[in-house]
Amino acid sequence: MKNLLRKLAILFFLLVLIITSVTFIKIPNKYICSKFQNTQYHKICWFIQHAESGGFNQRKYHTVFFGSSQCYYGINDSILGIDYLNLGMNTPSSDLDFYMKEKFVKSGGESNNFVQVIGGGKVVSFGLHPLMPFLVKPNWLIRNGQSFCSLHFLKYLINRFQTVCDYIFWQSLRKHEELNQFKREYGVGYLDVVTMKRQLKPKKINDMEYLTYLDKNSVNFVDEFLHNVKSQWNFLEKNEGLGQIRFLMIPKFQTVNAMVLDLNNIQSFNSDFTLIRTDYTKLGCLVSDSIFWADQGHLNRKGSLLYTRLVSELF
Repeated sequence: MKNLLRKLAILFFLLVLIITSVTFIKIPNKYICSKFQNTQYHKICWFIQHAESGGFNQRKYHTVFFGSSQCYYGINDSILGIDYLNLGMNTPSSDLDFYMKEKFVKSGGESNNFVQVIGGGKVVSFGLHPLMPFLVKPNWLIRNGQSFCSLHFLKYLINRFQTVCDYIFWQSLRKHEELNQFKREYGVGYLDVVTMKRQLKPKKINDMEYLTYLDKNSVNFVDEFLHNVKSQWNFLEKNEGLGQIRFLMIPKFQTVNAMVLDLNNIQSFNSDFTLIRTDYTKLGCLVSDSIFWADQGHLNRKGSLLYTRLVSELF
């Protein structure tokens, strides 16, 4: 019986070793683009191709924006001009923001200002971005602040293993579909929808679980194990290490009072953050009219154009 258990333990160890080794196989950008060119994450194809072709090399931007879909659909860099770049991507995640900033800098890009867009009144999010199993090896995450003691890291390893296996199968087919070449200069996206929802009302922060996304010191072991919050704060700090960040809170479809309350909540827990202050009176027409909103949290095309014009002098 002991021999059997010993053999099973050895087999299990070997299996874990093989699976872990597979996750370190490099996944080429061509495969990544083939997977996402017709999905909500198609912008990663544009970003990768732009970086590889030297599109960022020796460019000195005035301002580069990072953030989730609220940045992607809300900051209209085509209005601001070619000296501004929107690198927002669907799904909030500090790990992806840091990955894109690091790749931007390593591919020769420079900027006078880096602006981190905060959406939904939270500084960081939970988990890991769905793109990470395609973009980075496990050692990249660990090196930049990812904790081993996290269910989301385990999920990443499983997804990474499956992704590598899928890539090997894809490579063996040899016949691949032709990839789209994204040649546009700007990174803004557009949502041509009008919401029928009601505005959000002011809501004070009194939920301790919510506080962890505003205050790094509130994160405990359980928060990290279940939600990966401490690691998200670590990625944000790494991001700041590549160049000082200013933070911009994009409003939701909410009252002006609710927007001010969100901003004050963030500032009260992070007094050292450089928050870009907005003239709230200018945004009154934007946040109060549903015609500018695709849904509760995202500006549509009209809203993006109006918002960018209203706050353009801030950048």
